[in-house]
Formats: sequence, C-alpha cells, structure tokens
Amino acid sequence: MKLICIAHPGEAQSFIKKLALKLVNNEVYQNHDTTLLLTGEGPFEVLTTLPYIIAKYQVSSIINYGIAGALKPDLKIDHIYPIRTFYAHGDKDIRFHSYTTQNQDLEKSQLFDCITTESR
Repeated sequence: MKLICIAHPGEAQSFIKKLALKLVNNEVYQNHDTTLLLTGEGPFEVLTTLPYIIAKYQVSSIINYGIAGALKPDLKIDHIYPIRTFYAHGDKDIRFHSYTTQNQDLEKSQLFDCITTESR
C-alpha cells in the first residue's frame, strides 16, 4: 500500500479526486492501493499519527508532499530527488533525530539530505 502524506485538505483535493479516494476516518482517505493521510502542519503533527497508519495499513512506501526550499541553486522545480537522510531542526537547535532511507542502491552523489523545521 502506498501512503501519501499531505498537511492540509486543500492541498489533497486533487489527489482525492484523481485517485478516487474515499474517506475512511477523520484524516484518512483510501482506494484499493493508496492511502492518503492528512497530517496537519509540522513534524510533530506527522509523528503523532504516522506510526499508527504505517502499522494499520501495511505501508510499503511513503510519498510526502509539502513545501520545500533548497540550498543548492541548481536544483530544478517540479523534479523528484532521492533522499538519503532526513534531519530535524528545532526553533533554536538541531534535534538529534535523523532517519535514513533505503535508497542505498544509488550513488551517494545522487542522494540529497533534508532538514525539517518546526517553524516556517
């Protein structure tokens, strides 16, 4: 089962319509092979529901849609980049929570690291 994570209902409307997803409960929509989770905004909102959803729906892959910035000016808009590790950054300090993906079959030069923050 693929899991799509999106913060707000407005951002999810096109996915819900195009994939013919049906409301399962408050924040979960689903069809035969895809679950969409409305996470709310921010890393802590995601962490409160994501482990439960992964276990309940036997998720095989996660697609997280959201707003992202980049420190590399040569990155292209509307392009998908494989991620090596996600890091968390608090309002005042770096959080020592990191998660490494299973993109091990790619060369390190093709992988990118992401930093998530608590504030905009």
